[in-house]
Amino acid sequence: MLNDLHRDALTEIINIGVGQAGNALNTMLAMHVELSVPEIKVLQMEEAQKELSPLDDSSLASVVLRFSGSVPGKAALLFPPESALNLVALLVQEEPGDTDLDSMRSEALTEIGNIVLNSVLGNFANFLHMDLEYSLPDFMFETGIHDLLEQEALDAGYAIILAKAHFKVSQHSIAGDILLLFGINSMAELSRLLDMLVKEQAGE
Repeated sequence: MLNDLHRDALTEIINIGVGQAGNALNTMLAMHVELSVPEIKVLQMEEAQKELSPLDDSSLASVVLRFSGSVPGKAALLFPPESALNLVALLVQEEPGDTDLDSMRSEALTEIGNIVLNSVLGNFANFLHMDLEYSLPDFMFETGIHDLLEQEALDAGYAIILAKAHFKVSQHSIAGDILLLFGINSMAELSRLLDMLVKEQAGE
């Protein structure tokens, strides 16, 4: 697993990534989107399931992006249904309500997820000098956190980087979760690359 210096470097990488995503959303939407990540945790699969258990009864709106390369894994942006509807309603300038996510809403949320996840992963690649290839994002609705994670639970070595994302659009506060899932081999390589970055920043 990662030590405190690794976590500090990881926090910096993710925060720069979400900052860039916020700037990209500002440009695309012509409105001020403030995006921050006040909390980052590195968890084993069992810990992550417990941490995210409040979401298990929710029908989550999820954008999932798989990536391959030297550190393969999966990234996901999760919104509880109310947050998803409120965010998309603001972006497409509709009144939030109980309306199902139709194709326009799902496309808008997928695009937001794609921007955020690509910005975060792009910073991983830049800071850690690694090549990543991304799949097209998948949008899932009415998926509980247990269903989302159980696909990876067969691999007991999986670890999850959990970043609590906070969107602020037009004075509305909307919460979400960014998950980065890595297998045991990926975590070992990620730890090695973060160690090199820490030493590089320390001038060693």
